[in-house]
Amino acid sequence: MHEDCRRPSAQYFVRGLQACKSLEEDEEACSLLAQYVKLAASDIGQAVHADSYKQQFASDVFVASALVSMYGACGMIAHAENVFQGLHVQDLATWNSLLSAYISQGQAVSALQLFLELHERNMVASRLTFVIALQACASSAEEEEEEDGEEEEEEAEEEEEEEEDDPQEKNSSAGKEKSVKFVSRVLAQALHDDASNKGFLSDVLVGSALINLYGKCGNISEAGKIFERVINPNVISWTAMMSAYLEQGEGDKVLQLYRQMKAERIYLDGQSYVLVIQACSALKKYEEPTYQSATIIEVGQALHSEIRLLGFISNIFVSSALIMMYGKHGTLAQVENIFANLAVHNLITWTALLSVYAEHGEAIKVLQSFCQVLAEGIKPDEPMFALALQACGELRDRIDSKPQENTVIVCLEIARGLHSDCEHLGQAMDIQVARNLIDMYGKCNAITYVENVLNVFPGNKPALYGSVISAYIENDLPEKAIRLYKHIGRGNLVVDYVVFSSILRASTDIGSIDVCMDVHFCLASTGLDSNLNLTNTLIHTYGSCGSVIDSYSVANGFPQLDMVSWSSCIAAFAQGGDLACLEMLLNMQAEGSEPATMTFLSVLTCCSHAGLAYEGLLYYISMRKDYNISILPKHYLALTDLLGRVGDYRRIENFVWQSPISNDASPWLVLLAACCRQGNVQLGGLAFDRVLAVEPEEASAYVLMVNTLSVE
Repeated sequence: MHEDCRRPSAQYFVRGLQACKSLEEDEEACSLLAQYVKLAASDIGQAVHADSYKQQFASDVFVASALVSMYGACGMIAHAENVFQGLHVQDLATWNSLLSAYISQGQAVSALQLFLELHERNMVASRLTFVIALQACASSAEEEEEEDGEEEEEEAEEEEEEEEDDPQEKNSSAGKEKSVKFVSRVLAQALHDDASNKGFLSDVLVGSALINLYGKCGNISEAGKIFERVINPNVISWTAMMSAYLEQGEGDKVLQLYRQMKAERIYLDGQSYVLVIQACSALKKYEEPTYQSATIIEVGQALHSEIRLLGFISNIFVSSALIMMYGKHGTLAQVENIFANLAVHNLITWTALLSVYAEHGEAIKVLQSFCQVLAEGIKPDEPMFALALQACGELRDRIDSKPQENTVIVCLEIARGLHSDCEHLGQAMDIQVARNLIDMYGKCNAITYVENVLNVFPGNKPALYGSVISAYIENDLPEKAIRLYKHIGRGNLVVDYVVFSSILRASTDIGSIDVCMDVHFCLASTGLDSNLNLTNTLIHTYGSCGSVIDSYSVANGFPQLDMVSWSSCIAAFAQGGDLACLEMLLNMQAEGSEPATMTFLSVLTCCSHAGLAYEGLLYYISMRKDYNISILPKHYLALTDLLGRVGDYRRIENFVWQSPISNDASPWLVLLAACCRQGNVQLGGLAFDRVLAVEPEEASAYVLMVNTLSVE
């Protein structure tokens, strides 16, 4: 048109901008070439914007709406806002375009704020406006749900809100977060009421958006009521209801809806099939009477056949869902067969394949597939890098049982190669990728690299501190872990189960009661003291640091102790020879918790320190007879020490000779130590000879023998 010297029309600019937007939104454009195409699309879009401005079409309502939509699709929200603010007349179409732009970029709060502004200007919202606003509320609810779920997991993401230096800033931040949550919930109800007053509830799009919103909020009952009110629900409405059920883990209800749709001759689309397949993945057994004899994999295979027949197998999301379903309930051969038969392999399908390999523990296949992804010119994203890094870490874990220097070096080289790829493709700045890098380097004993990842990370460093502390603990560097913990302070530490567990382990290793008490305070302040595993670790740490009273106090304050709790507390008392551990054993048995292997080891140790030979023998017999617990070498050593402390040399010699560890040096060293205390040179000499026969360079044996002779 420019070459013909004809003046372009507004429609020309609108179509050009829509084309740029389509290129940006291409979901299958995952290769490096496609990334360049997307980048070029945004450049062309800006050029079209400049041209429309020169031709005085930038203020045209349709062109402006297309500009806002294009910039939103490109992720250039600031440009979209500038176009919107520069309009002399902002009609509903441009408002809807900016609202959609916010939603497409995951800025639900901004969308809600813009909707409130629209309402304050007394503009009449259309059905589309309601749909977008409801989508914003649903996105906000989903974000809150994810945050709540992360707080319950061991890998917590939320930062500790205790800011000692600036409590005013802390309160302001917390208040802002609460206000956002409150506004989103109130607005959701207000939108529902307003849509009802305007008669929009029967509208398919508005009803579907409401169903989706209530599904995100966990209100299945209300979602069902909305679904029933929709007149002639189409596939969008049915899909929204399926999604609501799947959100709440009710996969059987999803399959029931699927059967109902088939019965009512409602044709499913790709998204519907994805949800049905995901429901199969989530279920272990399908108990619907119609399918009583069918296993869930057979239901999945029937779906697979139907999808292939209808031509949906070419849909990358459907095929990826099938890969995940077969990975969950089928075999790797089935997964690989589906993947091999796909016409196009892109980032989404490759990620699904890598996820299945990772779930099945196929670390080598994960790394091989990752190399193939790079070879095909596909740019990996953060989740794919995370899978590759986790596979490298798992590979390193496997060689711990057979440590060979060359294999450790190979793992480290793979790790460095993945790190280099992350940096080259701009993914190393992602928090999850950085965490996986730290974890991987920690497993490769490369602490220097761990610290380097932390030092160069430009973002939220507190989110990485826990991973670094865990790496220190894994590499037997408790002092460094404690030093980092003290350096960062509580105010900059992410509230994390793993972090506190690691710090308590470090406190145990170096016997730091102060750090243990500080962690105890943090647990009480954040509510994590209700976590049984952390409570057990805390009991054990206090006991290891010699604070038996604190150990007992923590145990006594917990409403329901398990076997580990009791055993940790008993061990704390046993270390000092406190006979209270025997009373605790009785309490443990009275509450229905059976003593474990290590529980009896603590009891035998206590009896040894207290010189209770008869009681110790009774516990030893009970351990085998009443609880059928296998005797470990540590139990033999504890009983040997017990008999030695009371001077029962005839029985102790027979016991050591008959024990399965008589060919080891350890029981004879224990016997030699007992002889040293009593000055028994004859038996001590025998024990000394047995030790040297096994460990001729055992220095402690010579020291004990010399002391035995001096006692005589």
